[in-house]
Amino acid sequence: MDPQCNANVTDYKFVDIIEGNDTVDLLYDKPETVMTIIVMPCILAIGLLGNLSFLLVVFRLKNMRTVVNVYLSSLAVSDTLFLLSGIGGKLFRYMYSPIGFNDIFLGDIGCILLHGFKDWCYYTSIASITLISLDRYLAICHPLIHRRIQTKWRAIKFITTSWAIGFCLSGVLAFAHCNMIVFCIEWPPVKKYVDYPTFMGVCVSINDAMNTAATIIQSVPFLITMILNYMLYCAIVYTVYANREKDEFSLSTDPNRSSRNRMLVTRMLVANGVIFFVCLAPFEITHLVVFADPTPQMRQSYRNWLRVCRALMYLNSATNPYIYSVTNPRYRHAFQQVFLCKKESKYQEVPRPPQNTKNLHNANSYLRLLSDASVKFSLLSFTCADKFEMR
Repeated sequence: MDPQCNANVTDYKFVDIIEGNDTVDLLYDKPETVMTIIVMPCILAIGLLGNLSFLLVVFRLKNMRTVVNVYLSSLAVSDTLFLLSGIGGKLFRYMYSPIGFNDIFLGDIGCILLHGFKDWCYYTSIASITLISLDRYLAICHPLIHRRIQTKWRAIKFITTSWAIGFCLSGVLAFAHCNMIVFCIEWPPVKKYVDYPTFMGVCVSINDAMNTAATIIQSVPFLITMILNYMLYCAIVYTVYANREKDEFSLSTDPNRSSRNRMLVTRMLVANGVIFFVCLAPFEITHLVVFADPTPQMRQSYRNWLRVCRALMYLNSATNPYIYSVTNPRYRHAFQQVFLCKKESKYQEVPRPPQNTKNLHNANSYLRLLSDASVKFSLLSFTCADKFEMR
C-alpha cells in the first residue's frame, strides 16, 4: 500500500485530480487497454516464436551457417531483446498500476537501465540492417570485392562493432530518462478510486535542453541510415535489372546456380530492409512533429496515431523470420526440415528459373543455319577438288 500524500513533503509534486478529463488522461483508456492486453502480447508471442525458431534453425543446420545468416542472427537477437524490454515493460506496468505511464517501480536506476537497454537493441537493429544492405550491395554491384572480404570472422567483427555503436548511442541517450519525477495524486473522493495508488513516477530528462538533444540524437541516426539504405537498395535494384537484361540475350541453357541464389537472397533482404524502415519511419517522423509543437492539443491529436506507430515498430521486430520463409524457398525448406522433420532435399538450392524459350529458339535456329552452311561449303569444296583432279 502506498503511503499517504503529505503536503509537508517537498520532494513530490502534488496533483489534484478532478473526475472527468483528468482521470481520462492518467488512466488507461479503451484503445490503450486493447493495445496493451491484446495486440502487444500477440506481437510478443509471434516475435519470440519467429526469432527463436530462426536462431534454432541456424544452430541445427550446418548449411544455414552462412555469412548472411550471421548478420540475420544478430538481427534476430536484437529484435528479441527489443520485444522483451519494450512490450514486457508495458505489460508489467499495466499489471502494476492502473495509471498509464507510472514508472515508479523502476526508480532512477531502473529508468536508465530499462530505457537504455531498449535503445541499445533498437540502434543495434538499425546497424544490423545497414550491415546487411552493405553486404548485398557488394555482392551484387562489386562481386569480386565481396568474394575477397566475405568471411564469417569479418562478419563477427562488424556485428561486434554494431553492438558497440548501439551501446554508445544508448549511453548518450541515458540522460533523457535518468530523472524520476514523483507525483502525489489526490484522487476524487469516490469509492472506485480508494485502492488507486497515491504516488506516480515518470522517467524524464534532466531539463528541456537535454530533452531537445535526446530527440535529435534519437532521430538523426535513423534518418541518415534510412537514406543510406535506400540509396543502396536503388543501386542493387538497378544492377539486378541490368544483369537480367543481359541474361535475356545469353545463349547458355544452364545459368550459374550460385548467381541465382545470390539474387534471390538479395531480393529477400531488400524486401526485409524496406519493411524495416517503412515500419519505423512513421514513429520517428511523428515523434519529430510532436516535438516541434509540444502543445497538449498536438499531443492529444496524435495520441492514437502514436499508438499505431509503436505497434508497427514492434511488429517489424516480430515479422522478419516470416519474411525470410515467404520470400525464399531455401529458408522455408530449412524451417520445414527442423520443425516438420522433413528429409534433407537433394537440391538445397532454389529451383532453376524458366528459360527464355524465344531466345533459345532463335539461337538454335541460328546454329542450325550455320551448320547447314558449313555442310554445304564442305560439299562444294570436295566437288571442286574432284573436278580439279579430273582435269
